Amino acid sequence: MRWPEGRWLAVAVLAAALAVAGHAAADPVEDALAAIQRGDFAAAFRLIQPEAASGNARAQYIMGLFYANGQGVAQDVGQSLAWERKSAAQGFPPARDQMVTHYLNGHAQPQDYPGVAQTCLELATAAQVKGQECLGFMYLHGDGVAQDADQAISWWKKAAEQGSASAETALGSTYERGHVVPQNYSQAVYWYGKAADQGDAFGMMNLGALVMQGRGAFEDPVDGYKWADLAVSRFPAWAAQARDMAIANRGMAAARLTPQQLAEAQARVAAWRASHANLPPP
Repeated sequence: MRWPEGRWLAVAVLAAALAVAGHAAADPVEDALAAIQRGDFAAAFRLIQPEAASGNARAQYIMGLFYANGQGVAQDVGQSLAWERKSAAQGFPPARDQMVTHYLNGHAQPQDYPGVAQTCLELATAAQVKGQECLGFMYLHGDGVAQDADQAISWWKKAAEQGSASAETALGSTYERGHVVPQNYSQAVYWYGKAADQGDAFGMMNLGALVMQGRGAFEDPVDGYKWADLAVSRFPAWAAQARDMAIANRGMAAARLTPQQLAEAQARVAAWRASHANLPPP
């Protein structure tokens, strides 16, 4: 997971402050928020620390952000998670949402799973995509819920219906690997294709690999190159290892192409970019 850059702390803390209204003027948490706005993180941390220790859920959440960013205190992922866990246990909405994010990024602990599962269920039942994505992974792995592949697929499909590229890639990966469902390359290509069309780098890379091998689709090294090249440009900085894999895939595809085919592949890349110029950056 990428921990947010420093400037994000003030924005996130202010958002958390707005999430709970009605605090008295002489509230140390409000004083801490004012200190954050001034850029005085050390003073803000001194104000927040005793409030968090006394059980103030909002202060506990903000403590987690301090430790996540290393502002006012040395960066410590473990401490960040511990404070967010305390806040989430009291039902503070931003903290509960953050614990879901930690789970999706592989940073939650087994003791978090039941609480995360409950939060995800509430979000999913309210048709929120993040909760639907989360429940899919929890049912797939049996984290906080009984393992149930059908439920995993069902929740991912609900998220995909709302345009979730992450859910589409998850569905593609599940079918490609035959993980708790029968292996089905055609379904993998279908779902990777939907994710790739939305600019999802993982969907692009995986689709390109299948196309190059002719699994679930006609073998097409030209299109394999196209998707690998597009994936390289769409991976965010934190996914360096996956980007390296896409670079390797692109190289293997290029080695199979004649000069004319390579020119055609590059033309397809340019055409895709032109037709998807309105996509947000990765």
